[in-house]
Amino acid sequence: MELEVAAVRAVRSTMTEPADAPRSGYAPTYYPGTANGSEAQKLTLALGQEATSADFGLVPVRLTRITGVVIGSDGRPTEGVMVSATPRNSTMGGIVFPAGASARTDRNGNFTLNGVAPGEYTLNARGLTIVQSGGDGDRQVFTMTRIVTGGEGGSESGSIPISVTGEDLANVVIATSKGTSVSGRVIYEGGGKPPANTLRISAPALDAENPLAAFGSSSSVTAEGTFEINGVSGARTFRVANVPAGWTLKAVRLNNTDITDTGITIRPTEPVTGLEVVLTNRTTEVNGGVKAGNDPATDYTVVIFSEDPQMWVVPVPRHIASARPNQSGRFEVKQLPAGTYYAIALDYIPQGDWFDPDVLDRLKTRATRFSLDEGEVKTIELSLASM
Repeated sequence: MELEVAAVRAVRSTMTEPADAPRSGYAPTYYPGTANGSEAQKLTLALGQEATSADFGLVPVRLTRITGVVIGSDGRPTEGVMVSATPRNSTMGGIVFPAGASARTDRNGNFTLNGVAPGEYTLNARGLTIVQSGGDGDRQVFTMTRIVTGGEGGSESGSIPISVTGEDLANVVIATSKGTSVSGRVIYEGGGKPPANTLRISAPALDAENPLAAFGSSSSVTAEGTFEINGVSGARTFRVANVPAGWTLKAVRLNNTDITDTGITIRPTEPVTGLEVVLTNRTTEVNGGVKAGNDPATDYTVVIFSEDPQMWVVPVPRHIASARPNQSGRFEVKQLPAGTYYAIALDYIPQGDWFDPDVLDRLKTRATRFSLDEGEVKTIELSLASM
């Protein structure tokens, strides 16, 4: 078994200096000693192996202060907007590197980001609306707090690219917009229609540089099956929450084009209509057992992934799954899309490594290939393997 350690990172620290001295510190540094995340290297370790040559030094830099203002679509400074500086080369092999700095705007729309190391960044500005619900008359039973970025809260967003060279950046202006609307309907395939439910259609952003992308915008679905998501712009994909038991997402289509895994880019001034979210009750299941030699294995992880490498790198992968054995020592994976897959049972794999394209590329040569039709229940038997 081999363990792949993802891009070792040394945490930046700041040196204490007099107030009138140049601000200096260390950039986030990655093995083998680079401040550029795209140049970071991985370490591959076999079971029990020690890495004795992984020493690398921090990169000393002059840290930058970025100051500016966020202007809303009404032309006025905006208070309470979250501003973050995220490295533009912020992903590598499934690893997302953290934002460089973040802050919220004051009542005059001003923000200050301190301690930003040199590099290429995207400044993202996104309004946050805190929504609370709960209570029972005069008696408060519970309070649920959630963060809405766009859509329901009517908040705005915007971004600009910047280059940090070590000199302070002042008077940076980020203009935000409300975005536009995306409307459509839910289609049920396979016969029948689920009972009344609380379906929600969400539009998470595909921009890995945006640390708030995971929140997305969303809309409930009416009794007639229609929905409208407001405050949307940029690269987006679409997903369904609160799907009834026995149903699953089959496809998202726009103008007869399947955009389920690719998403679309939405211009702030151009509403999108006619989006079709297709649910089906012809769900799939893959189950089976694993043997270690001639004996049943009871401790393993099964990884199932698409034969198509393009499905390994989509922003919200649906064609990759993992499973652990149940009390009977067998595994099951439900609701994979129809297609051709590889399956492999491993004695150990680090959590989440099955989303790394490099790992999947190595595993496929030893995996079992199988096809899965819509609505099919497939049983496969696997032999235990090592990384």
